[in-house]
Amino acid sequence: MKHLTIIVLLYLFATAGYAADLTCHWPTNQILNSIVPIESGENSHASGVVVSSNLVITAAHVLEDYYNTAVEINNAMYLASVLLVDKESDIALLSVSTENLYPIPLSKNDLYESQEVWAAGYPRAQSLHTSSGNFVSKKAEAIHTSAGIDSGESGGGLLSCEQGEFVLAGMLRGYGAYRTDQGLVRLEDYSISVAASDIRFTLDLSKLSHNEF
Repeated sequence: MKHLTIIVLLYLFATAGYAADLTCHWPTNQILNSIVPIESGENSHASGVVVSSNLVITAAHVLEDYYNTAVEINNAMYLASVLLVDKESDIALLSVSTENLYPIPLSKNDLYESQEVWAAGYPRAQSLHTSSGNFVSKKAEAIHTSAGIDSGESGGGLLSCEQGEFVLAGMLRGYGAYRTDQGLVRLEDYSISVAASDIRFTLDLSKLSHNEF
């Protein structure tokens, strides 16, 4: 009986350690460096996500000038080529040198109730902002979460944790708001994102997807 007890305790410690390794606490610099600032035209500042070598996704609605869209990679601005714009899904694909930045893999799973998520982007052309929240619902193929964002973070990354690794659960599209007599009021802790499944579908349509997606 004593030997059995020791074996059971060792198993419990081993499985507890394994479970701990499958949790995510905060996005690493490697992940956050792959969320990049974007400028389009003279007045549009937004965010993007590196999803493959030399391929960045962003929100279609932020592209003010298709021929004058630049992406900041490792503190340098590079002119990007607009490969595809899908206004219905609000996804745009940009070709630009991503140098050594890590492509964030797309999630292959749906978010579950209250799952923790992280939203990362560049609000109002300022430094990177990251917030945490939880999955709320999926309505009309859009992901609703309690991770707050601001203007300029559209096109940024909605991150989740799968098997201890950060993945791209979606692309930030906009913040939640409610209407008053004075106009729209932004909700501090609410954001809406395009789902990873829609991103993958767009990549497939563009014939730019690879097995790792």
